[in-house]
Amino acid sequence: MTLTELPARLRTLWTNARAALAALPRWERYMTFLWLAGPFVFFSPNANLVEDWLRVIVLVFLGRCIHLSDWAWVRQPWVWLSALFLLVCLVSSAVGFSPVLSVEPTLKWAVFPLYLAAAQVWLGRHPDIRALMLAVCFAALTALCLILLAEVAIEPKTRLTWPYGDMHPGLHLAKTSLLAIVAAAVWAMRWRGTAALAPAALVGAAIAMVILTGERMNAGIVLATAAAALVLSVSTWTHARRLLMFAALVAAIGAGRIDGRADLAERMTTKLVTQIPYHNTDEIYWQVMRGAMQMFTERPWFGYGPNSYRTICPELGDSPLPSVNNCNWTHPHNLTVQIAGETGIFGLLTYLAFTAAVVWACWQARRDEPPESFARFAFIVPLVLLFPLQISGRFFGHPRYNLFLWVGVGFALMYRQGWRSPQSEKL
Repeated sequence: MTLTELPARLRTLWTNARAALAALPRWERYMTFLWLAGPFVFFSPNANLVEDWLRVIVLVFLGRCIHLSDWAWVRQPWVWLSALFLLVCLVSSAVGFSPVLSVEPTLKWAVFPLYLAAAQVWLGRHPDIRALMLAVCFAALTALCLILLAEVAIEPKTRLTWPYGDMHPGLHLAKTSLLAIVAAAVWAMRWRGTAALAPAALVGAAIAMVILTGERMNAGIVLATAAAALVLSVSTWTHARRLLMFAALVAAIGAGRIDGRADLAERMTTKLVTQIPYHNTDEIYWQVMRGAMQMFTERPWFGYGPNSYRTICPELGDSPLPSVNNCNWTHPHNLTVQIAGETGIFGLLTYLAFTAAVVWACWQARRDEPPESFARFAFIVPLVLLFPLQISGRFFGHPRYNLFLWVGVGFALMYRQGWRSPQSEKL
């Protein structure tokens, strides 16, 4: 697409989206408006408000399924694998250290697969409404970059906090906004002429802002996602030249953002390398993971129960694992390690199968979309977010992290609509 074609494309998007919304029943139109507001609702520092937004969507979706007897979506592999994982977690809770401690976070987590289904099966089923949600994600990403830029100008610090008042604004950039970053990266490669400058600038702004937040893992997620989308979009020599130019631009942005900021430079370079737990067992990230690994070795089948790490870790004895346990944090900073320690081998295997099925479903969207569609690359979102080796947040008992994570995955999964044909159900 060229720059002169862009205004007409935007007008067509708006016209088609309005027609799609007008065709919906009134109550469903209101629910779609609520869903479309999500990327901006996530700006709220009130976690309860965001949780209520998700609960309303899930409850109305279940009510709709009951009213219409619409349960065909449960045949999808990722749906019944999520149910199997949830069942294993409940068994782990029952036989674990404290059923009371474990059952509640397990049941709270169950809302996230239901949201994935609501986004895919119901709210995101129409292509024009999906396009409108993508436009909202772009608007939210742009607004958040401006908010963080204002914080840098007014209150510069090693870890940015606006608009949440805590040290995790990068969660929105690196999770909820990830689909917009994939789309912008693909368009930066595929659009012709000066039209490619706008999505390229947005990708560059997202990278710059997530670096300035000081959140190393979220910065890694954004960089890995943008890199994957850019590399996979290369199909001509023109695309290859753009890729090299973009790589030079990103290197310049990274160097420019931390230039003159000794605290940020040290955090994003020296400390990042030295604290990688897979080669350094003397640093804190290995030490917090070590407790969950020891839990797994002591109860390998069903673990100690979901959400048990913070209680069990201080009580653990000696272990042949290298280094020592650091139990000052409430979670081991790796989803896969946490699930292995808290739910055992059965929980780990069902979780990996569930996440692999989600990635596979998004990969199958390549068959549902035309060759020029960015949605053919939507699988990058769950692949990066659910990659098992990343140092990440807390799986059970951390509502904000899970909200940003699974809503971001839901935005990618909504492009998988081929499940409606029986032959598409096979893995």
